[in-house]
Amino acid sequence: MSTDLLEDATPLVANIVDCDLLEAAKENVQPLTMGRRVTTLSEILATPHAHRESKISATRNKLRINVELAIEDEDGDPLEAYCRLVYWTVENYPQGHSAESGLLELLEEATRVLKDVKRGSLRGDPKYLKLWLLYASFVEKPTIIYKFLIANEIGTQHALLYEEHAAVLERDGKYVESDLFPFLRGYFSTFTESEKQTMLMLLV
Repeated sequence: MSTDLLEDATPLVANIVDCDLLEAAKENVQPLTMGRRVTTLSEILATPHAHRESKISATRNKLRINVELAIEDEDGDPLEAYCRLVYWTVENYPQGHSAESGLLELLEEATRVLKDVKRGSLRGDPKYLKLWLLYASFVEKPTIIYKFLIANEIGTQHALLYEEHAAVLERDGKYVESDLFPFLRGYFSTFTESEKQTMLMLLV
């Protein structure tokens, strides 16, 4: 996931990174496949809790208002607005999903609301797919999410969907279910040679 989405949503960061602070807190920081901004993480950990909560609350409210405005405006971009709110939450709550961050509930809301926005045109957008994949990473049974995505043709033209689904099945010690292959056959021709090779290695 691109960290470009975070440019306008991240807080002001300190110029000096406290490596000792990062080392001491590493067990409470959830690793991300896209990585974390070290300067942002350092600033979050170094700020007193009460002061940090005040800043976070103000920024969250601003991002939430942007989401609401984007949904109401016919020319708005609710996907971009939700992405900024989601990835800002990921960055500013390094412990990951918790009652404090509300990340799981936010992802559930974003994926549900965006499903039929602009007459369902976002279903093929890779940004929307990545919100679903992030959501799936936090739920107890992610295979249910992947089956829903495939059944509703959300992200089915992107190899990333099948790669992540296969990784979950492999992690759970399961074979790729046969009902996945009709979708693969339907979209296989749209993939690059590299994507085809990767899928074959993962799914066969």
